[in-house]
Amino acid sequence: ELSSGINAEYGIGTICFATFVAIIQHWIPYHETMMYVFVITGIICITGVVPLLFDMSADSSHPVSEELSSTIMVLGNQMMCNVFLVLVAVKNLLSDEDKQKLNYVLVAAFILAIIASACWRNTVYRVDIDTHSITYEQLDTRSIQQIRNAEIESSRSGFPRI
Repeated sequence: ELSSGINAEYGIGTICFATFVAIIQHWIPYHETMMYVFVITGIICITGVVPLLFDMSADSSHPVSEELSSTIMVLGNQMMCNVFLVLVAVKNLLSDEDKQKLNYVLVAAFILAIIASACWRNTVYRVDIDTHSITYEQLDTRSIQQIRNAEIESSRSGFPRI
């Protein structure tokens, strides 16, 4: 399932960035090589989950075009990245202690993402259309509830009734 793959990547990323925070805060012994290993692994997890999130957004907002949902995700990501860059880059905007707290924000964001993707439940109509089990015309002429009722009925009888 899509959300379990996302949770696995977010889980590994959370562990990596939490360990990175622990190294930076000197809660565990500082070792430069280990710090780079954890940061690079966390970044790999962030990068690897992006295509899965695009797929999830396209499935969640199916009657709406994939381009719109992807654009909204990219714009939201870029705005949040710019906020972090401004907070870190502008001199005297944050103290050094406050800048270190941004590491906690990163770990908290990963934990919230795990919770959000674990709560995601959606019928994947886009995949059904891609595999031709239903057509765009059927999706456009009937409401989503009618299609769900037809799916339940067909699973009971063994014959598709869409």
